[in-house]
Amino acid sequence: TVYGIFTASTIRTNSANPPFGKLPNVWEAFGPFYGSEVAERTMFIERVFGLYAPLFWTTIALNIALPQLLWWPAVRINEAMLALISIAIIIGMWCERFVIVVTSLHRNHIPSEWGNYAPTLWDWATFAGSIGLFLTLFFIALRVVPIVPLAEMRELIRDETPR
Repeated sequence: TVYGIFTASTIRTNSANPPFGKLPNVWEAFGPFYGSEVAERTMFIERVFGLYAPLFWTTIALNIALPQLLWWPAVRINEAMLALISIAIIIGMWCERFVIVVTSLHRNHIPSEWGNYAPTLWDWATFAGSIGLFLTLFFIALRVVPIVPLAEMRELIRDETPR
């Protein structure tokens, strides 16, 4: 927040309104080198070239490169391809969250706290529990919310209304 002639509502942070407009990935790449924060630069270099670099590049491939296939009409009309691309994007979003959390804790601002991450039993149990909770709520919603195509409902209503 900058005070003076500007109010807090006119100036936003870089994450909410990056200077490159709708290209936050470009800002994510050049932001650490634009500022003078050595820790941010080190964290970015660790993400791109460090221990967790394969996950970072998997995120880029699944969230940015793979959806570019949707420019071709043949891919857009193929339901199997749409399903595969959708699943890949979901996996890419999970990888992105993993990269954000783990790499920010992997190389913290204090070098004495640096260390590698290895998931424990409780990490895997929490992950499995979150998937189980989602599936439980999803199946409850399938039972409660009727799945009726709107086109069939309109046809039934049209057939039953007297003319």
